[in-house]
Amino acid sequence: EEKFSLDNNLRLQVSRVNKEKELKIICSRSHRNSEKLNEWLKLQDKYKLNYSGSSIKFCLIAEGKADVYPRFRPTSEWDIAAGHAIVEHAGGYFTTTGRKKLLYGKKNYKNPGIMVRRADNLLI
Repeated sequence: EEKFSLDNNLRLQVSRVNKEKELKIICSRSHRNSEKLNEWLKLQDKYKLNYSGSSIKFCLIAEGKADVYPRFRPTSEWDIAAGHAIVEHAGGYFTTTGRKKLLYGKKNYKNPGIMVRRADNLLI
């Protein structure tokens, strides 16, 4: 599993087209009490947190209806590959929580945590 530290400067700025000036964050319903997620949320300024199921989160990022999907727990390659393609085709960013390129074809098919962001959302 990839090492995670909040020292990675994981604070995000609001999308340039976000008129409400609050970060729109989507998360899995099953991970709402994640310690790492709660620590990361403390780094963010003004935000609105919504819960969504399954691959819908990736589509909301690609469509521009959400700014970021942080997932600090591992995923399986087959669970995120299609969403990865959709987000990147829409111009978004799909990396590990450590800001590394997500690679496929690992022996155990497990990925570390992921950080999915819409096209105009930058890490600061």
